[in-house]
Amino acid sequence: MVDRIIRLYDASETDFISTGLGSLSDAMSCVVTEEINGPFELEMKYPISGRKFGELLFRNFVYAKPNPYANAQPFRIYGISKPMNGIVTVNAQHISYDLADITVAPFSATSIVSAFTNMKAASDIPCPFEFWTDKSTVADMATHIPLNMRSILGGIDGSILDTYRGEYEFDGYTVKLWNNRGTDRGVSIRYGKNLTSLKQEENISEVFTAVRPYWYREVSETSSEDGGLVELPEKIVSIEGASDYIKVLPLDLTNEFDHKPTVIELRQATEEYINTHDIGVPKVSLDVSFANLADTDDYASVAVLERVSLGDTVDVEFPKLGVMTTAKVIKTKYDVLAGKYESIELGSEKANLVTSISVQEKKIEEKTSKTELQSAIATAASLITGNSGGYVVTYPVEQPQEILIMDSPSINTAQNIWRWNSGGLAFSSNGYAGPFMTAITADGKIVADFILAGSMSANLIKGGVLQLGSRLNQNGSLEVYDETNRLISSLDKNGLRMYGTDGFYLSVNPEDGFAGFDGRTSPPSKLFWVNEDEFHQKKSVVEEEITLFNKMKFIPVTIRDNNNQIVNDGVALVSVAT
Repeated sequence: MVDRIIRLYDASETDFISTGLGSLSDAMSCVVTEEINGPFELEMKYPISGRKFGELLFRNFVYAKPNPYANAQPFRIYGISKPMNGIVTVNAQHISYDLADITVAPFSATSIVSAFTNMKAASDIPCPFEFWTDKSTVADMATHIPLNMRSILGGIDGSILDTYRGEYEFDGYTVKLWNNRGTDRGVSIRYGKNLTSLKQEENISEVFTAVRPYWYREVSETSSEDGGLVELPEKIVSIEGASDYIKVLPLDLTNEFDHKPTVIELRQATEEYINTHDIGVPKVSLDVSFANLADTDDYASVAVLERVSLGDTVDVEFPKLGVMTTAKVIKTKYDVLAGKYESIELGSEKANLVTSISVQEKKIEEKTSKTELQSAIATAASLITGNSGGYVVTYPVEQPQEILIMDSPSINTAQNIWRWNSGGLAFSSNGYAGPFMTAITADGKIVADFILAGSMSANLIKGGVLQLGSRLNQNGSLEVYDETNRLISSLDKNGLRMYGTDGFYLSVNPEDGFAGFDGRTSPPSKLFWVNEDEFHQKKSVVEEEITLFNKMKFIPVTIRDNNNQIVNDGVALVSVAT
């Protein structure tokens, strides 16, 4: 039986054997996304009225299964959204991301085994992680500056993954580098007719059925024998495999030779190119969403994919080309509550870990150390520059009034759609009619669930919760100025301060409590303060009266004679009842 229990553990937990802080039984959704040599994260939606909500704190662990076959894994909380309709979104990263917090002194290695051993030995602080590999690759690698351990695993030039290759598996505190993480479970699918409802990132558009090889250099003034055009007598070389169409690739092999080749040499180079580049075999990139296919005829065709694990190979048949190729399961999304995959992606694995953290000059993909704005910029760049496919349509056909960018050529079947017309620009994930949760309208309004900005100028900000700072957004601050541009109040990591004239200020924070200071001295001198239920002050001026124990009070007393001249001026101690 698949374990669907989600548990919560304190940030200092290391064993994950006990029940921890308890179960998160009120979770509304919980999805674990894992990608080969890539992100390994959990996203959960939880009601603020739910059990243990108050203990969903930064750096605590959410413990859940990442797929149907693996043990439950700890995910450290790094993000908790503001409540929307009483529900928060909790984001957590696998505990292996803690490797980014361990710095490692420069070291060298001559094999994959010694690389793991020497890296751990060179760590600046105790490393709780263990490392294992089934590889025996021998190659030299070295680091020359201090780096964090996760970036050394993969993410920089010359990393362990860059040097020795392989596929990582993260299991609690154990890091495994496999030659091939998965296996072949005998699963095969047919690419084409029965997968038309799947998201096909790439198809046969980059597949060629033949090549026309040639070599060419301009004829020199001194000799005509070292230049000219060399080609094969048959002109075109067909690629093995049946197909119902012809697509020829002009193949320039000039740079493959340092001399003018013979026909035999050109033919050999052509055959080597075809065998090396597999240009007659389609590259597979399929995103299979089981939820979208559950009630369709296509489901039976892909249901076998529910048996696979990350890293497994799947046979994919291309009937149109008459070829069979293999693809790897490179990404899975697992619904923890349902106990089954939400979707899987077939394709080619990444060459590097996409998350590794370092402030060195080497190019490292940063995630947990980025500010929220930097992360948003990187995400936007990835979404836009990495996009493929889609349809741009003007609508209606007669006298078009708007531009549509859709995931389907028809507005009747499109789900994700951008509409751009005289009224504005808007996005819907529910088809042409909306609703539109993201929009910029012609009347000057922006509609969005979440807006990230480097700076913002506004006359009025209205809302429920103003959140400043966080682990990702660093230290937040709020400053208030008067009409003369003088700072009169600030709220930052040092607490709340309200500034008076001549250097006096009021401070409220955990260290000072509630206190007033004379900022003209160095260090500032404390003038009054609260210590639990006691109020202390160095000087006091009372204009009206002082009451003691709710029994007696001091009051000002002035005695005058018949001529209204003051004859006695002082204070009196009287009963409160007087």
